[in-house]
Amino acid sequence: MPKECAINLDHIQTVSKGKIGPLIVSLSLEKLEELRGALLFALGFDGQFHDVVSRS
Repeated sequence: MPKECAINLDHIQTVSKGKIGPLIVSLSLEKLEELRGALLFALGFDGQFHDVVSRS
């Protein structure tokens, strides 16, 4: 990324693929893990699936 950015997971919505523009950035595996944890927390599942979900 050319500059810092943030993802807000407090207000998650589904949208059709047609409303999504071009790819902005690809995230590293480390950032994807952070995003996964934040998303699970935002949805109220933090800590509940740590051992259930297998990671490849």
